[in-house]
Amino acid sequence: MKVCLTGISLPDSRDLTHAYFPALMNCCGMLELLGSLYRGDARNYCLRRVFDYSNKYLPQPEYSTENIVLVYEVLRHPTAHLSTGAGVRKPRHGSKKGQRITWKIYADARRPPIRLARDRDNLDEQSPWDTPHDYRLHIRLRRLQCDIRASVLRKGGYLSDLLSREDLMRNFKRCMWQIYPQ
Repeated sequence: MKVCLTGISLPDSRDLTHAYFPALMNCCGMLELLGSLYRGDARNYCLRRVFDYSNKYLPQPEYSTENIVLVYEVLRHPTAHLSTGAGVRKPRHGSKKGQRITWKIYADARRPPIRLARDRDNLDEQSPWDTPHDYRLHIRLRRLQCDIRASVLRKGGYLSDLLSREDLMRNFKRCMWQIYPQ
């Protein structure tokens, strides 16, 4: 993550750029792993486990189920399955189902880590034609990374619960056997 979020200069620009998509995918992958360990099941992908973990260990309402759905449907899934997060997406779930949403990613750690803002405009620079959108999803990757890390390590976080609760330790072990079968 440190490498991904360290800005580099491009030859023809005064602005710094970052490896936003590898950082985003790393954060999503870590949430999926933590959700799987928490629930004790890594056999197949299930966003419900991410919701359960986020609702228990990440700050609310910043990491609400609604916000997690937006991150996954607007950015994570298109990046993983279409090799690009570009464009406008219409989520299939949540209160913004069917709305036209684009995004902006930042490398910083400001709050909130995930914010949906009304933004009626057109994509015109990165799109082959005018593409209208209703909202813009703002994601702050360093904040996302810091919050995920803190969710494990802080007092009362996942690690603390794991070491003190037999049910979580059983889930952890079950999941690890699935990831590393003998």
